[in-house]
Amino acid sequence: MKNLRIIVVGRLRVPHWRDAAKEYAGRLARMYRVEESVIKDGDASLTPAERAALESSRIMAALRPQDSPVLLDERGRSMDSRAFAVFL
Repeated sequence: MKNLRIIVVGRLRVPHWRDAAKEYAGRLARMYRVEESVIKDGDASLTPAERAALESSRIMAALRPQDSPVLLDERGRSMDSRAFAVFL
């Protein structure tokens, strides 16, 4: 069974999104050993650029040599669920 490590910035605070994340983690657990790493989000008093830089550096520090990072971004390539499953 392959490992899947999910690195997230900050904790989900909205119950609906926490429930959705739990549902998808359960689905993934059928095919992968799932590990979640939570990175502390940047201070809200920082500018958006400073905050992004801080959070980026925290993510990079959390990566291990054996990790193959995949970034999920709303400006990235769109995939439906099946295409993303094939990609993984």
